[in-house]
Amino acid sequence: MKTAFNFIEKRSLFEKTIKQINIDSVGLELIIYDLITKTREEYSADLRTDISYISNYVKTALLDEAINLSNRYALDELINLNKIDQITQEDLINAMSIGKIKALEYMKKLDESYETEAMFLNAILKHGHAPAYIFVFGYDSSNETHRAHSFGGLWQPNEKYEFSKAINNNIKDTYTKKLIRASSKEDNAILISNSGEVDSMLVQLVDVNPERIKEKYANTEYPDNMGLDAGGHSRHHSAIGYSFHVPETTVITLGEAGYLRMFKKGHLAFSSVNQEQAKIEQRWDFIISELNK
Repeated sequence: MKTAFNFIEKRSLFEKTIKQINIDSVGLELIIYDLITKTREEYSADLRTDISYISNYVKTALLDEAINLSNRYALDELINLNKIDQITQEDLINAMSIGKIKALEYMKKLDESYETEAMFLNAILKHGHAPAYIFVFGYDSSNETHRAHSFGGLWQPNEKYEFSKAINNNIKDTYTKKLIRASSKEDNAILISNSGEVDSMLVQLVDVNPERIKEKYANTEYPDNMGLDAGGHSRHHSAIGYSFHVPETTVITLGEAGYLRMFKKGHLAFSSVNQEQAKIEQRWDFIISELNK
């Protein structure tokens, strides 16, 4: 199974980055990081269980088919001998041996066509909805600019959405974290205050065109693709755009592909993708100088 993330291994680097750009909130942002890690671990464990079940089911079916084929091939071999009424024990043993060999050869080709467990994993990942988040940390509902770039969503608990009970509660609370993990298949953002209180969920981030970032940083070290070498869709683009238009906030995302990223003032400041993180470190002096302005 190919993965693009190892969150536990990279946690210390994330913590170091937080301390450099926003030391006052390091504890709360680490809670978000750990929550994402837990969500991804639970999803992966469930996925492995499903894959194992599918794989074992297929192997059992293949074994049953192999037995049937072996008997059929053996019978064909006996018929080919043209002495059905004079079959010896040796003829029977030879026919069964040939039948097994032919059946195993056939089943080996058939088993290879399944491309082992990786095929099942790819199919589930392709058609399923892996966990994904946008966390906006440092949201202030009394700030007009913050409100102007957020639209819709849930601002109070809604009985239709069990996870919405997290609203108005703090992310330090164990039950609140459980509710947030349960919302990982939903789209849009979760807005969290500087104190760690969940302000709202399922919120759209609006008027956050990331092209404005490129305009500001034209002819600088700022990368043309905003640092998203591994790719990124609307979730990551709206996140980096929001962090630019609402610079007091820090935005942390988890994409379905398993990429964990952190954005600050329009900059990709941390990535679980190795090649992206390497480039962040290369231009870190430029990034930190911009963040400190």
